[in-house]
Amino acid sequence: MTLLETSPTEDGRQPVTKARLVVVGNGMAGVRAVEEILSRNGRQLFDITVFGDEPYGNYNRILLSNVLAGADDTAEIYLNPIDWYTDNDVDLRAGVRVVRIDRFAPHRAGRRRHIDALRPVDHRHRQPLVLPTPSTACGPTTRR
Repeated sequence: MTLLETSPTEDGRQPVTKARLVVVGNGMAGVRAVEEILSRNGRQLFDITVFGDEPYGNYNRILLSNVLAGADDTAEIYLNPIDWYTDNDVDLRAGVRVVRIDRFAPHRAGRRRHIDALRPVDHRHRQPLVLPTPSTACGPTTRR
């Protein structure tokens, strides 16, 4: 098994090697990171998989109390419905709870998911996540 998979290009050029990017958590922080990666040519650089414990797309948890109070409809709080993931070539594993990370173990469905890099993405981390994209080729920057 290789660390990176190859995918043929649409115009028949040499296969492109993509890194596999796995995001554990389909919340606002993780999906916002995916949106930023996609905006920086991420679709060509990464095969992206998002695991989320809940069985639907990303929603604004801040507005959830309005839905529970009956003031808003459920559809109004979705930030990224299921179609968004498909349209952006993001493999959403909705309803799949990640309880432990073993970089080479098969998951419940029996398919092996190799992870090229592992870095937590959530609101509690102070260091920015900098992935190797053309706009970060000069290296990470430090914000203060």
